[in-house]
Amino acid sequence: MIVRLLLAMALFGLAWLAVGWWERRQGNQVAGVSPGVTMFTTDDCRICPLAMETLAGAGVPVTVRSALDPLAEALAVRSVPTLVVADSQGYVTLRRTGRAVITDVRSIASALAEAFPAA
Repeated sequence: MIVRLLLAMALFGLAWLAVGWWERRQGNQVAGVSPGVTMFTTDDCRICPLAMETLAGAGVPVTVRSALDPLAEALAVRSVPTLVVADSQGYVTLRRTGRAVITDVRSIASALAEAFPAA
């Protein structure tokens, strides 16, 4: 009985580690992501104007693209607003979706500052 419990706990621990590794992997990068902050939106997005206003108020420059853009499909954008921060080589370093675009403005600004340190 105890051996089975220990075996189950070990398998659970290994599964936990595997999921953690899978979520942190680099993965395939999508070509064509502009360096900086890009937000994908649609015409009928209700919170996109508030997201734009909040980002502008925080001094975060944003490039707005349609969620119907081929780049949005390559990035698997499924809801709007979706925001990505890419470094100077176009690697996505941060991604936020929905209301998190508004509530995580500080994280977005920090990721942008890390991607483009002041000279």
